[in-house]
Amino acid sequence: MRRKPRLVLLSLSALSALCGPAQAQVPSETAPDSGSTVLETVTVTAQKREEKLQEVPIAITAMNKAQLQARGIDNVADLSALAPGLQVSRSPSNDSISQIAIRGNSEINPAIYWDPAVGIYIDGVYLGKSQGTVFDVVDLQRVEVLRGPQGTLYGRNTIGGAINLVTRPPTGEWGGEVSTDVGNYGAWVRKASVDLPAFGIAKLSFAARSEQRDGWVETEAGSSVSEMNDRHSNGFRFAADIDFSQDFQAALRYDRSAINQNGTFSQLYRLRPTGAFDPAAPGG
Repeated sequence: MRRKPRLVLLSLSALSALCGPAQAQVPSETAPDSGSTVLETVTVTAQKREEKLQEVPIAITAMNKAQLQARGIDNVADLSALAPGLQVSRSPSNDSISQIAIRGNSEINPAIYWDPAVGIYIDGVYLGKSQGTVFDVVDLQRVEVLRGPQGTLYGRNTIGGAINLVTRPPTGEWGGEVSTDVGNYGAWVRKASVDLPAFGIAKLSFAARSEQRDGWVETEAGSSVSEMNDRHSNGFRFAADIDFSQDFQAALRYDRSAINQNGTFSQLYRLRPTGAFDPAAPGG
């Protein structure tokens, strides 16, 4: 499966005039000096504008970058049980197809002509089908889970709710991060991101992610593939913020993901001897 590159240009006018800095306060770690609870800033855009999380009149769960990293969340499939009533699983037929349920609303048919019951958005862009939605989000900054129905704000295909994936904007200062994870079955996960110094009115950042792992299920000789449940994916992301003026900014996001791996191993683990499978049935 290969998810085609997506190029998106979003322009926001009068942003500073309409909404100032949004600060929400949620409990965090205890300050070592005073013993008091430190409150951190959380900004959400669940209603298409920056707001305090505690003031949004929606059943919403939001997690920041530190919380996502602590839980090892890299893609949509890792979001299961992140919020109350949220369940995410992969389609049995294809590891890149998601099956998402919120408050019991779900669409389990993996056919491309069936619309999902939960809308997925990345940086405000709607992913219209469940095919290809299990991809690694490079430089993920925040996840917002809105329990449905959310048709008033997000339109069709959000009867169960909506999931907003928000990536990290460029900082305009020189810096970066590099990390490597190693595991069994030859598992490697490499991540790298870099921010360039501001070029006049433009801020740029680049990020990449690569994952590989051998399959942990070996097939019989003569099978079409030698192993199942392997991992082999690559992702790339480019972001640019352009400040034309104090009240007019443009955000450019480009990302590409490529997945080349075998599916999940499935097997028959129980067979009820009824109907045509009953040994006493004709031809049983």
